[in-house]
Amino acid sequence: MEIESPFSVVVAAHGTDRLARCLAAYAREARPGDEILAVVATDRDPAAEIRFAPPGVRLLRARPGDLTPRLWALGLKEARGELVQLTIAPCLPEAGWRRAAARAQGDDVAAVGGAIEPGASLRLRDWAILFLRYRAYLPPFDRHPVRDVPGDNATYRRAVLEELRALWGREFWEQEVNAELARRGRPLVMDPTVVVRYEGGEGVRAFLRQRLRHGVRFGRMRLVGAPPWRRLVFSGAFLLPGAALLLKVAGSVLKRPRFRGPFLTSLPCLCLFLLAWSWGAWWGYVLGPPSSGGVDPQSSS
Repeated sequence: MEIESPFSVVVAAHGTDRLARCLAAYAREARPGDEILAVVATDRDPAAEIRFAPPGVRLLRARPGDLTPRLWALGLKEARGELVQLTIAPCLPEAGWRRAAARAQGDDVAAVGGAIEPGASLRLRDWAILFLRYRAYLPPFDRHPVRDVPGDNATYRRAVLEELRALWGREFWEQEVNAELARRGRPLVMDPTVVVRYEGGEGVRAFLRQRLRHGVRFGRMRLVGAPPWRRLVFSGAFLLPGAALLLKVAGSVLKRPRFRGPFLTSLPCLCLFLLAWSWGAWWGYVLGPPSSGGVDPQSSS
C-alpha cells in the first residue's frame, strides 16, 4: 500500500561535480512537504559551486574528508519527513522513484532497500567500485526480506531512526543501524522497483583513501568484545580479509552473465581497492577495538 507521507531525501556528496544532476532528479518528483538535504564535504560554499539548487533543496556543509556516514548523520539530524531516503551524489534515481519508494514501504516495514544499476558510461574504476559496494543489490531479484539494505538507496521511517539516534548520532553506518533493527525484529526488505543508477566519477586516490579508512574501522570494530588472542590471529592475516571479500564479490557477480565482462576487465582496479581495504583492516587489528565499543559491521562496502 502506498504511503502518502512527506519525504526527506538526504544526499551525501564529496564535492559538487555530480551533485546538481542528483538534486534535480529528486526535485522533479518532490511533492509539497518534501525536502531535499544535500550535505557536502567541502571547504568552499556549495551553493556558489553548483550555482543553482532546485526549489526545496537545502545545502549543508561538512568538513573536507568527512566520510559518507558522517554526512548522512548531519543530514538526518535536520530531516523532518516521515520517510527518509538516503543516497549519495553519484546515484541518480529512476523516474518514478518517489511513488515506487512509497509503495514499497508498506504498513509495517522499517526500511526498504532498492536496486542499484550501472550507469551508461562507467570507467573500469567505476565498475570496480560498483561490484565492491553493490554486488548484493544488482538486479534482477524479487522483493524479499533481508537483514541489511544499501545505504546508497534506502528509505527508512524517521520514527524508527529516532529510536536509534544514540547509535548513529555521530556517524550513520548503515550496517550497524540495520543490524540493530533486525535484532529488534523490525522488518527490512529489498524491493526491485526502487532503482538508482550508479554514475561513478570517484577518483582512484580518493577511493583508496576511503577504503583504507573503512578497513581500519572494520578491523577495530571486529575486535569489540573479542578475546585478546583473536587480535593476534587477525593481525597475522594481512591479505586474508581482502581475499575472502574478493571471493564473495566474484561469486555474487559471476552469477549474472551481463556483468562477467565488466568484472573481468575491472579486476585489477578491484584488487587494488581490496588491497587498500585489507591494509586498513590489518591496521585496525593492530590498533585494537575502540574504547567506546560498538556493533560489529557485517559488510565493508
